Amino acid sequence: QQNNNRNPQIHVNKDNIELFIDESFELEVEFIDSDVKNPEYEYEVSDSSIINLENNVVIGLKVGTAAITISVKNSTANPVVVNVKVNEPPKPLKIVSNESLELVIGTSHQIDYYVEPLEASQEVVFSSADKAILTVDENGVISCHDLGDTFIMIKSKENSSIRLRINIEVVLPNVESIDCLNELNIGYYET
Repeated sequence: QQNNNRNPQIHVNKDNIELFIDESFELEVEFIDSDVKNPEYEYEVSDSSIINLENNVVIGLKVGTAAITISVKNSTANPVVVNVKVNEPPKPLKIVSNESLELVIGTSHQIDYYVEPLEASQEVVFSSADKAILTVDENGVISCHDLGDTFIMIKSKENSSIRLRINIEVVLPNVESIDCLNELNIGYYET
């Protein structure tokens, strides 16, 4: 005799998802039914221009809302609907880093920075005010070539009015490290 109280169910780890464009979320689906060992899930996305679903990973494509309907093939379980809202990522508001640095001639230094809010685009552009004193590459690595005072500018790629100036003084190494001068990349010092 079959158990008529059996109620197969589909469970998901989240039934309301909010994403930014290009953000992803892994959807975990579980089927509760003692008679079905390897359920075959069927997924239906209401608007594939707003979200993409592949291998249970939901990716936001454009602003809007969409639904994912999940059912199990050959089952009496009620389908589960997962609502997905895709939002525009927040705009960059501020770049945070040191406001001044003292660096040693002949050395390199990686700039530590981040854009607030953290969910905003972290893409920035670096520039040096005086390339004879120092240069900075696209990854924020400063190379110190000569003594002097200058600055670098960090600008948000998304909004160039969001910027930060970092004042930099390039100095000689301190006296304790004078014996390492020959390791530095500075041609006009003799050891």
